[in-house]
Amino acid sequence: MGVFSSVNDRIALLSKSASNHVCRVYEDVLDVEVKKISVCSTSIVGSLTAMNSKGIIVPDLASSEEKKVLESLGLNVGYITTGPNAAGNILLVGEKKGLVGPNIAEETKDMIQNVMGVELIETSIANMEILGSVSTMSDNGLITSPKIMGYELDTITDFLSMRVELGTVNGGSEYVGAGIVSNSKGAIAGKSTTGMELGRIEEVLFSRGD
Repeated sequence: MGVFSSVNDRIALLSKSASNHVCRVYEDVLDVEVKKISVCSTSIVGSLTAMNSKGIIVPDLASSEEKKVLESLGLNVGYITTGPNAAGNILLVGEKKGLVGPNIAEETKDMIQNVMGVELIETSIANMEILGSVSTMSDNGLITSPKIMGYELDTITDFLSMRVELGTVNGGSEYVGAGIVSNSKGAIAGKSTTGMELGRIEEVLFSRGD
């Protein structure tokens, strides 16, 4: 799910190959307008984009036509020109704060903060830099890989000042961000996700008051 789509509370960007049924599920569950796009002439829209309500980050390798589409969405648009550029993998961003891999150039980090209106901290998760692939977050909490190191968990919890819990999707996969998309209205997970995993997702992302 998270590999082929990117969402905020208003828009869902899906690959051009998404079926009408899948589009309707996104519209119904997440209450969004669906737009089918490609990024860098590929279908891995979610892996290559990071989006919140203010902005979207994509590789500068996107074609001029793709950039025109992105710039018509009513969001700030930022382009990664150097270093790792799969924004959906290397970024995990909410509305106020976010996480970025440690090998991102300082000018790229500054650009992301300005475009998305967030404060970022550099970190790894489970000694990996693909933060967006192994985690997902809402304004209420974050779910991440069970393999996260203790010092990483402490750093992230202290910075975000929210609930950070371990979880899986699709019957045990640690790649939580690749297997789920969510906004403040709902979540869509891969079809192999178990009832226990779905309960964990709902509890962490949507429960308030703890």
